[in-house]
Amino acid sequence: MTEKKGFQVIAPPSSAELAERLEKELEGYRIHKDIIEKTGIHTVREIPESWLIVICTPDTPGDGAVCSVIEEYLSAGKRNRILTVLAEGTPVTSFPENIRFEKLPDGTVKEHEPLAANITAESAWKAYGLLKTEKLRLLAPMLGVRFDDLMNRDRRQKARIRLAAGCAVMGAAAVFLIFTISRMQIIRQQNEKLQQQYAEAEEALAEAQEQKDAAQEALARTVAVTADGLLDAGNTELAMLLCLEYLPEMRQIEELTEVFEKALSIRCSAGFTPVTTKQAYERTRQMDSLSYGGYTLLSESEDDERPGTLPASMEILPPSGSGDKPYRPDDAHVSLKDYSVKYGYGVYQGTVRWGETWDDADEILWIGSASGAEEGFYLRMTDGSLVTGISAVKILPDGSLLLEKSDKVLLRFSVTESAGADKPALKEENVRQIPVYDGETSLTEELPFEVTFFMERPGFSDRVHALNRDGIAVFESRPFRLKYIIEDENTKLFATAPNGSTYWNGTYLAILPDGSRRIIVGEQFVYDEEDGSFLFEMDDFGQSSGVRFLTQSSEGWLPLWRGNDIYVIDLADGHTVDIIHDLRETEFSLCGPEDPVYGNKSASVMLLYSSVYTDKSADKYYYEYRAEEIEVPETLEEQIALAEELLNGRELIPAERRRYHLDE
Repeated sequence: MTEKKGFQVIAPPSSAELAERLEKELEGYRIHKDIIEKTGIHTVREIPESWLIVICTPDTPGDGAVCSVIEEYLSAGKRNRILTVLAEGTPVTSFPENIRFEKLPDGTVKEHEPLAANITAESAWKAYGLLKTEKLRLLAPMLGVRFDDLMNRDRRQKARIRLAAGCAVMGAAAVFLIFTISRMQIIRQQNEKLQQQYAEAEEALAEAQEQKDAAQEALARTVAVTADGLLDAGNTELAMLLCLEYLPEMRQIEELTEVFEKALSIRCSAGFTPVTTKQAYERTRQMDSLSYGGYTLLSESEDDERPGTLPASMEILPPSGSGDKPYRPDDAHVSLKDYSVKYGYGVYQGTVRWGETWDDADEILWIGSASGAEEGFYLRMTDGSLVTGISAVKILPDGSLLLEKSDKVLLRFSVTESAGADKPALKEENVRQIPVYDGETSLTEELPFEVTFFMERPGFSDRVHALNRDGIAVFESRPFRLKYIIEDENTKLFATAPNGSTYWNGTYLAILPDGSRRIIVGEQFVYDEEDGSFLFEMDDFGQSSGVRFLTQSSEGWLPLWRGNDIYVIDLADGHTVDIIHDLRETEFSLCGPEDPVYGNKSASVMLLYSSVYTDKSADKYYYEYRAEEIEVPETLEEQIALAEELLNGRELIPAERRRYHLDE
């Protein structure tokens, strides 16, 4: 609010610049001589009464400071001293209630139509042009004269100025002609030169305007090219924001509107659509930053107490029991193969040799305690000989150790004995060989094929899944016994890798939201994990490139890489939910809400990034899933409104404005 002698201009903060310009226009007004003679007022500052001028926009009725000043004038009985300037909107939406309505002593309400100068226009530049004339509508009541008097006098003054100027020019021309009649030829030449200079000036002015218009169009097209590049990178939100900096004012630039509509269409399409970078997405949605790094060894249940951590590998002394071979001490290196937090031990496997070549070597097992893995012992048979020739190891839920020898024979050992409530004792003398299968069973300890490795997957602790190049053997955990074997044309066709390290890359265990479980075989064939029956074949896209399974989502979807594309498969029936094409990224994370039952996260939000540059947020982009497409409106104004809604409050930050030179 600004106070001046004779008048006071008030406005909401959004119209502060207009209020300042109006003050300058009023203070700079030169009062005509006949008005001075009539009123005795030489300048606006000499107006004897205090007038209140209110700038009215849709923000004015809700501005407490403005309404408070108006109320002071009304309380002082100065309603007739209140003038209004309608800058935006209509009288209904922009005039405060205490200006439009007056409550009379008898309880009735009287509606007033305040005197208003109307400067509403399409742009601020046009509004300031209207102010040149509309200010007279405010000055007239302040000076105590009619608007037409000021308007007509203003016009007459301008006419007199033009007439005086014309007369001066004509007089000067006459004098010039009188005194220079003898030099007509020189004058004619000078006149021709002046005409030429004038034409050149007009041409330069027109060229300058064309250059200005061309520069504005070039700027808009540059923004469109930048936004299109961001769109290709997956930064849909930033592409839309850059376009909105110049829309709708530059709607005539087709490149700009086309890129904007393209970005909006991508954001509204069904399926997975790119949103923006990790940094911008998490900033506008109050998300915690995702962490990347190593893995954590998890216990079998949340109630298990962690006795300590186990090293992934270590150097140990060679075995030295009775009857052992003289193994070389420089080859005593073992790696962790399985562990149990609940029972407090881990199983390490390593190759040690007694000869000069690796042909003279054994695969042996080391049992290490979680509280001190190097203080463990080598696993031995009942007769004291070392357990060798093991191809796969698995600690069962009851704490016993299951082994598979290379001759297709299963072995099982009880490794711990209870030393008190939930305090297993890990001692070499407690280890004993026990029957492989619990309960009554006619099965022998021999399998139809050699187990290559045991699969691990949270949520499947009641089963043990053993894999081989020919099939899958599924065991019940309690009691431990063979449940079924999957060995058919699918397993034989797809499990033909030349070595054990690449067996069954296309095998995956999954849990659907309804609790049903699946086994995916050969990257394509789906079986019921309950009984091993074949269910269906997933969509086949005819690609020969390798498949890499990702993390299952809480919806029961399984994302998988095929070449440079991610295919999201619904494991309920095998159909493809969506395909994200032509990705430069190589890693991903599911970031949607977590399923509290199985711990799987939703695929509604997905983060894709390059594993080479995981520390650079610019290389990480979020994708969101939409089940149904949003229809894009036809008009630009409606499209802009929809884009602002989808931006979720996202705005350009100062660093982005500097990067794209928006404030220069």
